[in-house]
Amino acid sequence: MTFFIDNQSLFARQLVESVSDIIYVLDLEKNDFQFLNSRAREMLDLSERSDLDVILHPDDLQKRKEHLAAMLKLADNVAREINVRLRAKDGAYKWFHIRDLVFQRKGDGKVSHVTGIIRPAAGADIPGSDEMTRLVARKNRQLQYLHSELQTFTTLVAQDYLETLRQVYISLEMIISAEAHHFSNPSKAHLRRAQAMLQKLNLLTKDIVSYAAIGVPNDQSSLADLNEIVQGVLKDLGPKLEAAGAGIRCHDLPVIKGHPILLQVLFNHVLTNSIRFKHPTRSLAIDIASQRVVADDVRHPASSPDRSYNKVEIKDNGIGFNPADSEKVFEMFYQSHDKAKYKGSGMGLAIVRKIMDIHGGYVLAETILGEGTSICCYFPV
Repeated sequence: MTFFIDNQSLFARQLVESVSDIIYVLDLEKNDFQFLNSRAREMLDLSERSDLDVILHPDDLQKRKEHLAAMLKLADNVAREINVRLRAKDGAYKWFHIRDLVFQRKGDGKVSHVTGIIRPAAGADIPGSDEMTRLVARKNRQLQYLHSELQTFTTLVAQDYLETLRQVYISLEMIISAEAHHFSNPSKAHLRRAQAMLQKLNLLTKDIVSYAAIGVPNDQSSLADLNEIVQGVLKDLGPKLEAAGAGIRCHDLPVIKGHPILLQVLFNHVLTNSIRFKHPTRSLAIDIASQRVVADDVRHPASSPDRSYNKVEIKDNGIGFNPADSEKVFEMFYQSHDKAKYKGSGMGLAIVRKIMDIHGGYVLAETILGEGTSICCYFPV
């Protein structure tokens, strides 16, 4: 146990032994603890062999395996957290919260050791299977009820709000039409700007309602042919694509397990973004392709190891965006371009990410400023 605490670190030794949490250093390659403070023996049912898998609840083994695999891709000073069930000193499984950080790297930069903290999580002993089934069923009913109430509330409020916006817009239009000859040119310009802002509020409200309404559908997922879904979306967007002079190449796409209606919404938002951010000096070109990839090819920290994905890439030759914003573009209301010139709510890609979450997948954005953007959706196989 000299990996982390040595004779020259008396203060550190006293510190880690005095805290109420478990402190450790873990060798990722060996999956073995190089250091454990004494608190671990007091809280957990650990044998002489310090292997967390021995006391891990069987249902959480895969979760922890994926967690450790993600640590290999983690940047310095970025924590990764997980809740798992461990066998406590009294022999009962209890919930614990684990927070890990990169501790040491090899010469090639690969993570070799992590340091972490384990502390009891909010929750009691794990109940028996029958009781657990009842608790889960009751919790699901409560969540479904709350979700239904929230959707109803959001929809009703939005309807009143949208109707108010519509009436204000009409009133401004009537004022402009009837009284325009009394106004100066600057005054008329101000009224038109007010109407433009009302239109923006209208669009934003609709996208917020759309985002709030997205949830796991009541019906189970089914086999969804992405070729048919994309062709349907392209048909719906036909007039806009024609106006942009778009050339579309759609290669053979896979059949996946998913929710067709949500997938239609996903492709609609991605393709609408391509149209909106078309390059001003060249015709829009969109290429939609797919390939099977493994987890190592998915540049996402939460991708599951030893799992394959169907990667669907929608690539355009538009104006692109700052590569530093590749994560921010999926945040709600984030807009990477001039809001006055490129109108939108900033909700489109946030909706795309939420839909990918529902499908258990991931979405990433790649770009070269001024040359184009690729939106890559990874659907688990």
